[in-house]
Amino acid sequence: MGMESIYKDLTGIDIDQQKQIWDERGKGYWGEYCLLRTLYLTIHGKCKFLMNVQIPVGDGKTTEIDLLMIHESGICCFEAKHYQGIIYGDFEDEEWTQYLRTGPNSSFRSPIKQNEYHMDALRRMFPGTPISSFVVFTNDNVDLENVRGWQGSDMILCKLEDLEIYTDRINRMTENRLSQNEIETIFITLSSYSPLSRKTINKDEQIIPFVDYVNQLRSDLNTELEECRHIEKKRFHKKLLIILGIAALFCLFVLIAGSYSIVQETDKAKSVAAEAKQEVASAKQAQSAAEAARESAEQALAEFSKKFKQVEPLNGGDVQLEDSFLEVYDLKFEKSQDLKDAYLFSCKIKVNGSQYGVAVYQKTSIIVHYIDGSISEHILNDVIKITKGNYGGPFSYYRDTIIISDLPIYTSSSDNIAYIKLTNAAIVSQSSPSNDLLPGTEFVLYEKN
Repeated sequence: MGMESIYKDLTGIDIDQQKQIWDERGKGYWGEYCLLRTLYLTIHGKCKFLMNVQIPVGDGKTTEIDLLMIHESGICCFEAKHYQGIIYGDFEDEEWTQYLRTGPNSSFRSPIKQNEYHMDALRRMFPGTPISSFVVFTNDNVDLENVRGWQGSDMILCKLEDLEIYTDRINRMTENRLSQNEIETIFITLSSYSPLSRKTINKDEQIIPFVDYVNQLRSDLNTELEECRHIEKKRFHKKLLIILGIAALFCLFVLIAGSYSIVQETDKAKSVAAEAKQEVASAKQAQSAAEAARESAEQALAEFSKKFKQVEPLNGGDVQLEDSFLEVYDLKFEKSQDLKDAYLFSCKIKVNGSQYGVAVYQKTSIIVHYIDGSISEHILNDVIKITKGNYGGPFSYYRDTIIISDLPIYTSSSDNIAYIKLTNAAIVSQSSPSNDLLPGTEFVLYEKN
């Protein structure tokens, strides 16, 4: 089973879909996935994992734990943060600060305090069991040098790339080891609060996303086909038993009646056998038709899904865009002469039509997805040129052409690039470019065949 499947079993979340979306929630899921993958590769010994566990804290309230590792050394409680920039905070502070060079500072709740709240809930459930606190920042572009005061405590705060140092310590621990039965008991208790036990909500109680609805139709079709095969198989076996019974009666009748009616009864037996053969052929034909119908439905679904992925909700239907709204051309990957293991990506984006335009902001970036599953994000400030465009306030508004020039993509081969997209842009009306008609729009610039 692949790591993506393991993560989906633990959380119910498709990490490939989240990479396609790549919003703030998707980035958080990606950070949790990377943390789980790192632990799987570095932890030794008896161990079980749970994710997104809703631990009860009293008065009908719960607190969600990102990842729990039930190991021989005890319970390890992980809080994952996929923040970037410079992080300022102190062990005793309730609020920390995130500093970004390209945007304003923002405050967030101290993950140490957040995880301590989780630890208190676990201690009430499992008194006497060793419990450890880990706060892991999963974004490569984060600086934790200005987080103070935690070094003298029992908890661990680190970047994902440094986590192996601490997992190696866990692997070498020899005291307070949990037995396999103790690990199983804790796992069974906590799994009842995880996505592993949550029931699927039916469509009468909540609207199901389109993809889930289509997948359910496909599942129902497969179930129906299996039932048809089972029914036809039972019919075939029944007719076969009838034929064998008639043959036995025929032989007995021949022995009793003599040779006078042999020819007549033989013809009858042949007729019955022919009918049974025809029934079997009809059953096989019906099965083949059902298989063909399923293949046709799956093919139609695949074709429809391609179109579905290209559809964006345009402000409740107020904006109508044709397929030719954007045109990407002069796309190039050139080996960098100055940067090691890097390719320079360039392209031109033409905005067709006279009614709408594209706006990009400080937060607008280019996302690169690689074949090996990794992701890189690039801010546009240094790689975009304005041609035939207007500048207004905090955004650049393009009426005709956007040129992306010499974006460095660090990879040993351009074949490792799965696709490239422009994200956090917006579709605007040329009559009022400062008002977004469709904020947060994404445009695919390159997709490997």
